[in-house]
Amino acid sequence: MKLIRFAHTATLGLTLAGLTACSDDPAPALQPTLPTSGGDPVKEIVHNGNLPDCCDWKLTYGGGRLTSATGTSFINNVSLASTFNLGYGTQSVSMSGGGQSRYTIDLNGDKLISRITVDNSIYEFNYWNGALSNWRKITVDDGFAPIPQYTSSASLFYENGDLHHIDYTENENNPLNTVTLTFTPDERLNVNGLLPEGVTRQMGCLGFEHLYYAGLMGGPTTHLVKKVEVKHALYPERDYTLEFEYSADVAGRNVVLCNFRYEDQPASVTYKY
Repeated sequence: MKLIRFAHTATLGLTLAGLTACSDDPAPALQPTLPTSGGDPVKEIVHNGNLPDCCDWKLTYGGGRLTSATGTSFINNVSLASTFNLGYGTQSVSMSGGGQSRYTIDLNGDKLISRITVDNSIYEFNYWNGALSNWRKITVDDGFAPIPQYTSSASLFYENGDLHHIDYTENENNPLNTVTLTFTPDERLNVNGLLPEGVTRQMGCLGFEHLYYAGLMGGPTTHLVKKVEVKHALYPERDYTLEFEYSADVAGRNVVLCNFRYEDQPASVTYKY
């Protein structure tokens, strides 16, 4: 009986010791879901031709996460290159680099970005069914008593998993000056989780496309985008349409080229994996 009792006590001690050891194990780092669905994650995006505001990207992955990104932006005819490094905690994401700017990233309960603070600008994001549903950008004065100076925003609407239209307001001080973008889906599935071209400003991620490709800004549209019709409420003479044609690699797996015309000039985007 003593032997049995001792064995039971020893077993209990080992069990408790095992539980104690397990409780000291570090929690795993956050593992966002990349926006791919049957295809490979894109590693390089290069724009060619006469294009609206856009960014080229070189994306680096490690352990199934996006770890760094080098972007070259072409905004308002100014070219600027920046490298960003992402760090993952158990419940948080940090971003460094990007020149002299300071970045703070807040996540919601689904581990998607709810807010980005960049110097004097605040970006706020909301989601519905895992997809971005609306965003707002507020730029404030950095004086003694900061006050809102400039606010832009958009609402995104979906149909059967595809982006249907975006209502975009460049400046909420002039709410009548809205832009509506209407999307027509392609037959090809968006297996690489690619963003629609030419509209990332209206999607709230111009210059932050790498955070979308990191799986931190909601899921992709189910299909690639075939056409975007852009209509201005106050300035119909500015309306235009983008129509896209895609090419895949030899295996038919990954999209490697997107051709379209902008302002009657040929343009294209190449993707590498």
